[in-house]
Amino acid sequence: MVCRGLAAVVLLALASGALAGKWWENAVIYQIYTPSFYDYNGDGIGDLRGIEEKGDYLAGLGIEAVWLSPFYKSPGVDNGYDVSDFRNIETKYGTMADFENMLKTLRKKYGIEIIIDFILNHTSDQHEWFKKSVKKEGVYKDYYIWKDPKGYVGGKPVPPNEWKTSPMFGGTSSWEWNEDRKQFYYHAYHKEQPDLNLRNSDVIREFTDLFHFWLGKGVKGFRVGAVSYMFEDENMREESYYGQHTQSQAESYDLIEDIRAFLDEYGEKNNVDVLLMTEANGKPDMVFKYYGTSGSPGAHIPFNFLLLTHLRQDTNAHGLNDTVAGYLGSLTLSQMPNWVSGNHDMVRIPSRVGSDTAVDIVNMLNILLPGSSTVYYGDEIGMDSYWNMDKSGLTKILQEDYRTPHRTPFQWSNEKNAGFTTNDSPWLPVHPDYYRVNVATQNKTPRKSGETTHLRNFKKLVELKKLNLALRKGKVSTYVLDEYVFAFVRVHGKAMCLVIVNLSQSQSKPINLLNNIPVARRAKLVDIEVKSVNMPRDLTKTQLFPGDFTMPPKSGLVLSFRLSASSEVSEDKDPSESSGEPSSVNEDPTQSLVTRMIPFPPPGPPPFMPWMSGPPMFGPMGMPWPPPPPPPFMMPFGGPPRGGRGAQRRPQGPQGPRPQGPRPQNQQRPNGQNTKKPVDLYHNLISAPSRGVRLAAKLLGLDLNLKSVDLAKQEQMQPSFLKMNPQHTVPTMDDNGFYLYESRAIITYLANKYGKNKNYLYPKDPERRAVIDQRLYFDMGTLFQRFLDYWMPYMFAGAPLDEAKLKKLEEAFGFFDDMLKGSVYAAGDRITVADAALAASVSTIEAVGVIDVDNYPNVSRWYRNVQNALPDYENTNQKGALAFNEFANAMISKWKNA
Repeated sequence: MVCRGLAAVVLLALASGALAGKWWENAVIYQIYTPSFYDYNGDGIGDLRGIEEKGDYLAGLGIEAVWLSPFYKSPGVDNGYDVSDFRNIETKYGTMADFENMLKTLRKKYGIEIIIDFILNHTSDQHEWFKKSVKKEGVYKDYYIWKDPKGYVGGKPVPPNEWKTSPMFGGTSSWEWNEDRKQFYYHAYHKEQPDLNLRNSDVIREFTDLFHFWLGKGVKGFRVGAVSYMFEDENMREESYYGQHTQSQAESYDLIEDIRAFLDEYGEKNNVDVLLMTEANGKPDMVFKYYGTSGSPGAHIPFNFLLLTHLRQDTNAHGLNDTVAGYLGSLTLSQMPNWVSGNHDMVRIPSRVGSDTAVDIVNMLNILLPGSSTVYYGDEIGMDSYWNMDKSGLTKILQEDYRTPHRTPFQWSNEKNAGFTTNDSPWLPVHPDYYRVNVATQNKTPRKSGETTHLRNFKKLVELKKLNLALRKGKVSTYVLDEYVFAFVRVHGKAMCLVIVNLSQSQSKPINLLNNIPVARRAKLVDIEVKSVNMPRDLTKTQLFPGDFTMPPKSGLVLSFRLSASSEVSEDKDPSESSGEPSSVNEDPTQSLVTRMIPFPPPGPPPFMPWMSGPPMFGPMGMPWPPPPPPPFMMPFGGPPRGGRGAQRRPQGPQGPRPQGPRPQNQQRPNGQNTKKPVDLYHNLISAPSRGVRLAAKLLGLDLNLKSVDLAKQEQMQPSFLKMNPQHTVPTMDDNGFYLYESRAIITYLANKYGKNKNYLYPKDPERRAVIDQRLYFDMGTLFQRFLDYWMPYMFAGAPLDEAKLKKLEEAFGFFDDMLKGSVYAAGDRITVADAALAASVSTIEAVGVIDVDNYPNVSRWYRNVQNALPDYENTNQKGALAFNEFANAMISKWKNA
């Protein structure tokens, strides 16, 4: 990497088109806090009909989806996150008919999808489940986490341990005594929000039914919050720091992966794409795990809060560069980037970043960096948190909630109550700056004057995200031009877009694009697409390029360029190459989303905490800084997958996702077979076909009963084995008396029978399945067979190596390389069972040194991808490939020394 002055270029080669296809990819998602958006019926509280009423406004923003805060029946202790009935609408928000009409209008009239908040971790203590659990009624007895007291002191029960709630919820005991049941129940949040026992399969079935219920209504996405709190340590160990045994347990990741598998299966059956988003507390490396793996995917969007927690009033360009490049550089090909500008728990942008004009900066970054963008209502017009709110007329709950200032009514106009309601008393006071910060005023600002507004800029940014080729498909490079000036460039073909921001609170900064952005030297400035509200009104292209210009404090610019033909950047070329600047990157850009060049998580202060100076600002992690050291069993970020994930996956039941944990003795597999007799696989470690079956089983989440066959001792010739397989070969399968041999037949049988919740591994669609079958037949009949033809006579008998046969093998690898053009995996952009079989074959061929896969760029890229994506790859396959090489050397030495 070449640095010129302070212009440090970091190439982040985004794989163009690798993540294309789903409606949420490159989408803008707009979060609506339901009671604060628009009051239709005049009672002072926003409602569902109000959202429908404002459909024209939402469509005008250009968004793809609306994410709704909870609207379920609720006592309102935690503003709707304490649900008492998941199937009904809270009266103040309307009726189920209102919800259905709103969804229908937004989708059919405006093409906007609906995402809903889905609370898995807990319910209200007023929920019927909890009431019945208190009484120990039937299956409800263990729906929640109940524990006996540790003892009694002075006649009072002592909690089971000293676990505490979040400091944001008082930091008091997580245990609440229930006098009726004579036990404690666990709650991570308020005592009115008891945690569910998600290890109970009956609870999981309840939520499976609820997913079906809301999917049936037409919902296209779910945001699952508090996922890091879903499981606690079963052994009830005391914590040496907050969250040690009550957050980010391994089962939380497994459950999210199970939910994803369930939603994928539903989508495949019903021809819809369903989005899964998660919100998690914890360090970035723990949050990343919610992506899952290519072989066992988790959330499509695990919220990335870095623009909220690491872009503050005093952030400089180096810090922002580390944050942006570090995050993108940590993603793999299957992990879609996402950005968030704000939410209902966070301080709004002007207070967080220290300036009204910073709104445009945050929106530029949030919307134009690669991936999806989530926007909090009001961010498009620059709404601020209301710190000096008169809370005297509010309920005690709202008075005590630190998040209340960030949830004030939307500011539609400069009329009474900002046009939010006709009621004299809105549920929360309107921010007093509504007379100048509102939709109507920003829409009326005359364009001819050269003046712009936050709202107008926001709409233009969304339009660019959709239509500008560089922003849809382009690679990205980041630049530090000055201590406080950060920039990034996205390039695709001849299209180039430059975003440049001055983060300084007080200093104007001189800029020279030709000196600082090398690729700009061979580009023509097309237009000033967006300028922050504090940039000069009469700014022209000739003032910007070429030559020097000045950027005011907390300002931003978005510029579009067209590259000359000689500088055109294609999907396999990086922007710095087109500028003539040498690059340290020599890597196929489709190997991963970005080249890993910067450590992650980025350095710097923690999320905002209440003891920091200035207004209280809170981040999503709720952890002290620096954080305490992780427990010894946690893997560092970038290390191998957590133990057991993928390697010990269970087959999914017919009723949807299942919790991690021991399966009850009589619980059935999806096909109805009792788990007392798992599938037996007779195999040998050095056998590539055997390892292909094992890898496929790992992908399917199927635990095989492995029975090693000693081929040297001729165990395959025993009568008991010949009864199963007269051809006396491995692998051979015994599924409770059903015998099968030939590895590819075994793989497809297992996929058909045990892969019902992972249909993407072997889809039902005839064309997609045919492509997978073709890859399996190619592997068996061409690729691996040509290796056997060339290598085995030499290995076993010392026959001369046949150059003609080597040419045929090389030809087969050429065929495979052509098949992989434009594909991430063997049969498309998603891993399938074909990848398992081919990985076993290619690793064996590579191990003996017959073929150098680096001579085949697409094969080499694919090979790296599958090694990362296939569960437990090292133990299941790589050790066997190396063992085959040792066996081959032994055989060769044997005939050489004979």
